[in-house]
Amino acid sequence: MEKNLNKMLAERILEKIPSNIKPVEYLMGTLGLARESVYRRKRGELSFSFKEIVKLSKELNFSIDEVIDKDNKDKVVFNIRNNALYDPEETFMAMLREYLNFVRKNFEARRVEIIITQNHVIPIYALKFKHLFKFFYYKWMHQGYQVPLNFYYADVVVPTEILVLKERLISYINQLSNYTFIIDPLTYKNTFDEILYYYERNLITKEELLILKDGFLGLLKHTESLVQRGVSDFGATYQFYLSSLNIESNTIYAKYDDMAESIFWLYQVNPVNTNDKYMCATHKRWLDSMRRCSSLITHSNEILQAKFYNEQYKYLEDNTKLILG
Repeated sequence: MEKNLNKMLAERILEKIPSNIKPVEYLMGTLGLARESVYRRKRGELSFSFKEIVKLSKELNFSIDEVIDKDNKDKVVFNIRNNALYDPEETFMAMLREYLNFVRKNFEARRVEIIITQNHVIPIYALKFKHLFKFFYYKWMHQGYQVPLNFYYADVVVPTEILVLKERLISYINQLSNYTFIIDPLTYKNTFDEILYYYERNLITKEELLILKDGFLGLLKHTESLVQRGVSDFGATYQFYLSSLNIESNTIYAKYDDMAESIFWLYQVNPVNTNDKYMCATHKRWLDSMRRCSSLITHSNEILQAKFYNEQYKYLEDNTKLILG
């Protein structure tokens, strides 16, 4: 049994090493082992130490559970931060760090495919909009139950470490390419309604609401520009689809070289992710199905494109006026 487990673990590690990297050299460099020691581990003759397994699982993004249930299609291993409601500040930073690792992997890959479904704007998509990003952090602090109910938007201070991570993320994201977005028609409405909720609770002032509305307007104009041009100022390519069906959750499917990853949002900040090949393949089939039920609005369908964004601008203006009286 132990020898079989060693062999399965060795096979899993070899599967996870990118195809353009020589496995023996990778393991020698990562673990600081001699060539013969690597070969013995590779053949399953010598077991990896716990410390080596932990290091490789972090470097190659796999878990021991994946090895044990490797060929069981009925079980899928997901990763989740279990401190989400106990330390919301740390969870928010961990979310940014994990996304930074995610975009690094995509940045370093030779071939990249990223497909995103969206029914709410998540913090990652608001990185360039200072006040919106602050709102997402404020909202997460409220949802984390670590602040009093009367914790005001004006009271929140975004930690310096989070702001540094945000800037690093922007620099990486600017260099990525080949994005496909499938958008729920209610995506922006769902998000702006959350801002209005906190205003109605008197936790956001009139002046702050107007500032957030301007930031939201900037986000809309930015995405509309990407829809129209299909390319960012940095050369990243985009395709936007407007879904005819409701999208249940924000998700990301990423394929980089021979590796795939699926990310699902249970709620706005704390996603779960998996590298399970069966789950990723299932997710990709669902995305392909959603795309067939959607209308491409990048470089096409200009009437639908204009109608959609005009409706967003109108909703933003009308509801701001309505709620402010």
